[in-house]
Amino acid sequence: MTDYVPREHLAVTATVDLAHRIHREVGPGLPESVYEEMLARGLSEKGFEVQTQVSVPSVRPRAAGEGFQADLIIDGCVLIELKSLDALHADHHREVLRNLDMSNLSMALLVNFGEANLEDGIFHFYDRPDGLALSSGRGRSAGRKLFFTDPV
Repeated sequence: MTDYVPREHLAVTATVDLAHRIHREVGPGLPESVYEEMLARGLSEKGFEVQTQVSVPSVRPRAAGEGFQADLIIDGCVLIELKSLDALHADHHREVLRNLDMSNLSMALLVNFGEANLEDGIFHFYDRPDGLALSSGRGRSAGRKLFFTDPV
């Protein structure tokens, strides 16, 4: 019997694996648009539905009229935010958490291709019944869970 793996987990795993391959091939520090194109093409070739630069309206009544621009949405369930910076700041994490909260998506990845070691630049966010969480596991979904209820 084969174990069922939710599509969003497959999308996250494929994105992280492909991001590592791209980072090894072209290195850090190129414009975000280069990494976006390479990820979109590679994930599409693997059979994932990929949307780029998507305007996402808020599904939260308190944020009516607001929305955000998603770098990538994979299979309609995973938000991908790309950066190519020397270092990420707390504002980048808050942005992804806010966008995940405003959408109807269940998972997000923040990928900073500017890091020399890409594992230090991948963060997995997910929606839980008790609140949004960040799993910081150096690019893996296992690790310490940080809950952002107040500004960091």
